Amino acid sequence: MALRVQIRKRRRLSPGRHGQVNSSRAHSGATPKPFELIEPLARIGPSLRYALVGCVNTFVGLSVIFFCIGWVAMPSIAANASGYAVGLFVSFLLNRNFTFKSKVPIESVVGRFLTIMLLAFCVNVLVVLAATDWLGFGDYIAQILGVASYLIAGFVGNSLFVFKEGE
Repeated sequence: MALRVQIRKRRRLSPGRHGQVNSSRAHSGATPKPFELIEPLARIGPSLRYALVGCVNTFVGLSVIFFCIGWVAMPSIAANASGYAVGLFVSFLLNRNFTFKSKVPIESVVGRFLTIMLLAFCVNVLVVLAATDWLGFGDYIAQILGVASYLIAGFVGNSLFVFKEGE
């Protein structure tokens, strides 16, 4: 009996414009869109993408807050409001384009997004108050529970009411 060996010809991959290896785009000459540069991350589920956007959003918001306090000498409350405003803007763009990959027009979802995020914040505050005042948890555990409730409420609200396709 002869053993038959099959050799497959490997497809040659060439680096794309931004250094990534991409066989289809390299030959077409098309410029990648900004959110396509993070395409490998787009393969994970929406809930993990939402959490990743939350991490990016937290970093951006805190960076703005610290910049406003340290460099601009802004009062803490004004710096905090500035950080949250920039954070909401970043969160909206990333969640629309990366997390949910929504094609719903921006003008029709901005109000819903802000409403859901306000409701999620209210859920956060209620959970923190309930955890500290009624359940007797310490502040750190209460904050962790509050953040978790905020993430869940924001994800559910955004996926069901804000960036839901077909509207």
